[in-house]
Amino acid sequence: MSQKTLAFQKAISQKRYRVLLGTLLFLAVGLSLLYLIINIPVAPTSASFWPIVKRRIVSLLAMLAVSIGQSAATVTFQSFTQNRLITPSLLGFDALYALINTMIIFFLGTRSFLEANNFAGVILSILIMIGVSLFLYGGLLLQEFADVQFVLLIGAVIGIGLRALTNFMQSLLSPSQFDMLKAKLLGSVNNANATVLPLALLVLVSGLILLMRRTQTLNTLSLGRDISINLGLHYKKELLYFLTLVTLFMAVSTALVGSMNFYGFLVAMLTYECVPTYDHRYLLPVACLLGFVMLLAAYLVMNHLFQAQGVVSVVIELVGGFAFLSVLLRRGRSHAFNKG
Repeated sequence: MSQKTLAFQKAISQKRYRVLLGTLLFLAVGLSLLYLIINIPVAPTSASFWPIVKRRIVSLLAMLAVSIGQSAATVTFQSFTQNRLITPSLLGFDALYALINTMIIFFLGTRSFLEANNFAGVILSILIMIGVSLFLYGGLLLQEFADVQFVLLIGAVIGIGLRALTNFMQSLLSPSQFDMLKAKLLGSVNNANATVLPLALLVLVSGLILLMRRTQTLNTLSLGRDISINLGLHYKKELLYFLTLVTLFMAVSTALVGSMNFYGFLVAMLTYECVPTYDHRYLLPVACLLGFVMLLAAYLVMNHLFQAQGVVSVVIELVGGFAFLSVLLRRGRSHAFNKG
């Protein structure tokens, strides 16, 4: 019996998976081409045509980077925590990103804040988020008494503290500074720096390759601490490895376009519904492709159909929030029914 047969309970599920993957690839390519050429206000012979196309290519690559980072991070995080109701945002990445940008405009002023979106500024933000996260959570995991639930609790407390400090500093900003800060913190592909994108994509794709090479280990880790140890897995070492990858994915995608808390949750939830398996060899590719298609379709509809610039992330967060509540209520009802 092949490994693929073991991954799916029914043979028809294998065929449906191949159809789903092919459909997502087709949609990704088709929507990308449509995004590049739709509603360009000048003729192809105009000198302004190619600059517009190049700007859209930057936005397209930013969407790809976000879909890889957020989708892979959320699926991986939910697997080793054994909880499909939480996201990596629980570790405080968005709160830390908001605090970094708030401190820049608060202490250094508007000019430094505007200059911080250059190559060095984005890289520095990524390194700070990775360094702080690994120092805190990596150090906690190395403690003998610590487990993943303890790390999540500490992450939630730290996130609350960072948000409180950020809100206090933001209340002291001028209205114009506050508007500029909020525009950057709101997740948007328009925030992406074109000079950082090639390096960001290289890091994200490399991280995804490393993740795909260790999917069997992640499958074992998703069974829980006790079972993983009984199967011969070095639990804390592997947990730290995957936590590092999640930190890398979240830091790069957040520093690139801003915070999108419920986007990863929405993609992961739809992936679990579409792919009836727990094998991450099949979950991760669909999650990344589905996330890219969703984000691209959202920008096409909102920007070119409704002419609503800059509200895509708000709509995604709204839909993701409702999806989270629906899953939470559905689980609550099923738990009450089983208990009764």
